[in-house]
Amino acid sequence: MRGERPLIALNLDEYYKYITITNSKAGYQDRYGGIGIDNGTYFYALQGDRSLSRQQFLTNRLNYIDSWLNQGNYERGGTNNIRGRIAANSPSNTSDKWIEGINKNTEPTLEVNVPYWTDSTETIKTHMFDGEYWITMEPVRNSYVTVGTDAANFPSLKYTNLEGPVKFKTPDLENGVRTSGGYHEQLYYIYGLDQMKSLGDMSKLYWTEFNIEGKATKMTDLLLGYDGVDENGVHYKNDGINMYGIHASNSSSDNGGMPLLKRVNLSYITFNDAAPTYDFSSCEKLEDFRAIGSNITNITFADGVALKTLYLPDSIRILNLTEATKLNNIVTSY
Repeated sequence: MRGERPLIALNLDEYYKYITITNSKAGYQDRYGGIGIDNGTYFYALQGDRSLSRQQFLTNRLNYIDSWLNQGNYERGGTNNIRGRIAANSPSNTSDKWIEGINKNTEPTLEVNVPYWTDSTETIKTHMFDGEYWITMEPVRNSYVTVGTDAANFPSLKYTNLEGPVKFKTPDLENGVRTSGGYHEQLYYIYGLDQMKSLGDMSKLYWTEFNIEGKATKMTDLLLGYDGVDENGVHYKNDGINMYGIHASNSSSDNGGMPLLKRVNLSYITFNDAAPTYDFSSCEKLEDFRAIGSNITNITFADGVALKTLYLPDSIRILNLTEATKLNNIVTSY
């Protein structure tokens, strides 16, 4: 029995399957190059029994409910997450050297009594590289997002693709990031990673540890470092940190790798390792890779990678790069 077409197409697949073929102003291209209009019977029969469609619908719906109620991958201890530690107000290791308070703790070179924001609406920071207490989250589809600290998980926030990425603030970190000297080694969790598309610019979280646990197959960017300068012309830095657990190789142990990854920034991050090595062999779509100013020595890319921009550190010793035919911008130093 033929069903009814949806009134609204949620994606291009539905649009071309159900909408255009029966629309007299759109239709489809027939074998003679003309415009054909279907009455809904022929193409409907070609769609099969829709078992996969039903399976995907139920999977996505259950995932939406889990994200809303902080269950499954979204609960504390969930399978797919990022586990790390973030830092702030540590000029000996990072670019963050300002606090609103006066307690320098273990950082004698901190500048105190510096306002965090320049305006009452809290939209512009006084200093570009001042540490941040939020993360910008964008899942692949409408859902809720959540993060956690060593204390607890926070109530989930709703994401819709019409409103854009969610700016998830963590209140229990705000006071420390803005006022406390030497505020570092704070546990930070990001949940629902298997449904995450982007986490925006994470450089001002100053990760001292960063480990992907589970699947990250839908991620399109990984911006942990920064290759620009601040308002005073000073480069970003995040020094003396543990190796990041970025599982992006095509090995089966990396849970599918990161095949949709397009942008990576590890610039001006120095690791506590004699020969920092990273493998991005699962990332054929990678277009922009920046690691200038870091101490990475070995990098592997996918054969035929779509790289257009490649910023390499002076420390590079081994580079596995094959048939990157689109590459047109290589930088090794400023």
